[in-house]
Amino acid sequence: MPVTVQELETMLKADKSLERPVSWGESKDKETTRLSFKYALSINGITQEGLFLIGSAIKEQPEKNVTFQLSWTAPGGEIYNLVRVDWRPLRPHCNKNKGPNRYRFIEISGSHVHSFELNKDSLENFRGNKNLPIAEPLEGDPDFNVLYTILSAKMAVSDTGFITEPEWEGRLL
Repeated sequence: MPVTVQELETMLKADKSLERPVSWGESKDKETTRLSFKYALSINGITQEGLFLIGSAIKEQPEKNVTFQLSWTAPGGEIYNLVRVDWRPLRPHCNKNKGPNRYRFIEISGSHVHSFELNKDSLENFRGNKNLPIAEPLEGDPDFNVLYTILSAKMAVSDTGFITEPEWEGRLL
């Protein structure tokens, strides 16, 4: 049975929780170390099959280039990305000629959110390979702790305090 935008929206709006502390794992590639996690989310205390909060960062790039994404893998394996927050990305995001007029063709050089609301005009926008094409800038330059509030508001995840800051390398204390 095909998935609808309304079904994805119902999943997004449901109060979700992590229910346990998040730990960042490490994986090395040629020049960097990727820090990441993928945690199943619960609704009303029941872990939801295929519903994940995913985080990623680069160990050697402190205080930047962090992504959080709410993702659902449907029965059959198709991936739907519901919301993504890009904090202090290395490259700007450019919206195409889609979504509300005020966001069309704008380039966003700082932190931004690919919200469900901005992308819900087409189911295709949520499929894994489309990667939520429309984004809006976040106000100012929020620090990492402000991300908890943003994730709670945009993803309806209640216990974002379980997410620790990545253990970056080369960070001045």
